[in-house]
Amino acid sequence: MKILLIAPDSKLPNLALMKLSAYHQAQGDTIGFHIPDPDIVYGSIIFHKNKGWAEQWKRMYPDSAVIVGGPGFDPKVKLPPVIEAWAPDQNLYSSKYSIGRVTSGCPRRCSFCMVSLLEPDGIRYIQSPAKIWKPGTILRLLDDNILAMESAFWEVNNFCLSQKVTIHFEYLDARLLTDSLAFGLAQMKHEYSCIHFSWDQTKDEPLIRRGIERMTNARVAPGRLTFLVYLHDEASIPDAIYRWKILRELGVTPFLMVNNEKRTPLLRKIARRGCRPMIWRYMTAEELFSDTPRKT
Repeated sequence: MKILLIAPDSKLPNLALMKLSAYHQAQGDTIGFHIPDPDIVYGSIIFHKNKGWAEQWKRMYPDSAVIVGGPGFDPKVKLPPVIEAWAPDQNLYSSKYSIGRVTSGCPRRCSFCMVSLLEPDGIRYIQSPAKIWKPGTILRLLDDNILAMESAFWEVNNFCLSQKVTIHFEYLDARLLTDSLAFGLAQMKHEYSCIHFSWDQTKDEPLIRRGIERMTNARVAPGRLTFLVYLHDEASIPDAIYRWKILRELGVTPFLMVNNEKRTPLLRKIARRGCRPMIWRYMTAEELFSDTPRKT
């Protein structure tokens, strides 16, 4: 059987397609991104604004079974459990990373986040890091909130230390940091020596400050900490300015992420500046988040 994979709006290697690739290869199927006359087409849509692509694919491949999923199409569409548990095909993409998830889901229910729709039952364990990692690569974990399942974090910690693996966590929940977890993170070798966290809401400031203090007590310099600052819409700009200022005052590196579904011309300008330290380091927070910043 011939199977075509499509993932036009995935910025990172698409984990679901990697698992489908591994599973179907084990069944003897031919699968990839450049398969002519496919019997099956798997399409993944990340952003809701691209949902219309599904109908286009059905018209493009009228003789194929077109199966579409992804958070931008329908959060309820999931991989079958037997495929979800499969080790991802790390050869599907040419990448320095081994991509995967040890856990999926998050116990929090943030109004702006889709994770609770994708995983309504909270956090769950998927597979060991040993099944994900390909020797010679950096282990990049896309877990939604791995610190919410400490046993999974310590499994990753022990694996990385024993195998001398470099790790890249997606943005961690600093609110959950204990002294023990901070020490565990400090033990590990991180890509670019940088540890990534997020600060999404101003109300969490005391917990964010506590988390940064615990990391510095574990002898991690503030400059090694990067905090994602989420900007939901233009009405949230004052809140984002406040968080940005506090993080810079604390000596950590902020990184801006703007909601892809609500990018106005102003938000697009802010997004371009906010992920480029060589630009924003010469600006005040007010200038960074303004429509016409001071020229440098």
